Amino acid sequence: VQSFLASSRAAGMARGEFRVGALNQIAQLTPEGAADTSFFVRNVCADMKLWTGSGEDFEDLFSVHKQKGGAKLNENSCSSALLIGYGPFRFFTGGDVNGRMLDADGNSYLYDEKIGQVVGRVTIAKANHHASPDSMSEAFVTALRARNYLVNVWHPVHINDTTMSRMASGGAERVYATYIPPEDEALIASAAWRTVLDPRGGHVVIRVTDGGKRYNILRLSAENESMVVTACDRYSVSR
Repeated sequence: VQSFLASSRAAGMARGEFRVGALNQIAQLTPEGAADTSFFVRNVCADMKLWTGSGEDFEDLFSVHKQKGGAKLNENSCSSALLIGYGPFRFFTGGDVNGRMLDADGNSYLYDEKIGQVVGRVTIAKANHHASPDSMSEAFVTALRARNYLVNVWHPVHINDTTMSRMASGGAERVYATYIPPEDEALIASAAWRTVLDPRGGHVVIRVTDGGKRYNILRLSAENESMVVTACDRYSVSR
C-alpha cells in the first residue's frame, strides 16, 4: 500500500475524500472520454454517514447515536458502501457494515436496515461482514431482494444457518461462496438452503454485458496464480 501511495503521488495523483451521497465521484469514461450515462456509482455510506436517497444529501447517523448516549460502535460500522449500476443491472457492496444504533428518539435500530431502505432492489450483493450471523438482517435482505450473493469466506462461521436462511428465503437464486470450510460440510448437507449455495469455491468474477441486461458469474481457480476459469453461470437481468 505504501509503495502504491508513493508511486501515485509521484505520478501526480492526489488522495480524495469519499463523499457520502455523491453520484459518480467514481465515474466511467468511454474510449472517447465522454461519460457513459448508463453507468453510475453511488457512494451510499461511510463512517456511519448515510445517503438519504435524495440527491447527494446524507445524514450523520453516528452523531445522533452519540447524542443519545449510544454504546461505542466498532470499526465495521464505519465501512464504506457503493451501489454500482449499469442499465438495469445493480450491484451493492458494503464491506463489513453491521451493528445497532439509536435514532433521534433513542430507539434502537439495525444499521443495515437503514442502508437497505435507501439502496432498494439489486441484482447482486456482496454479503456484509462475510455473512456472519451479526449481519445481513432480514429487513436488509428483504429490501435488496438480490438474485445472487457473494460471500468472502475465510472462517467456518461465515457459512451459517442464520444468514444463509435469510438469503435463501429472501429470493436468492444462488449464493457464491469463495470457499467451503470442511467444518461446514455437515451443516450444509442437512440444511434446507443447501441447493442455493454454490459449493464450487474459488474466485468470483462478474462480467456485465448488453447494456446491463445480461451478466455472467465466472469461477476462477484459487489453487494457484493461473486464474483458470472453472465455471460460468449466465443470467439475464429482469427488473
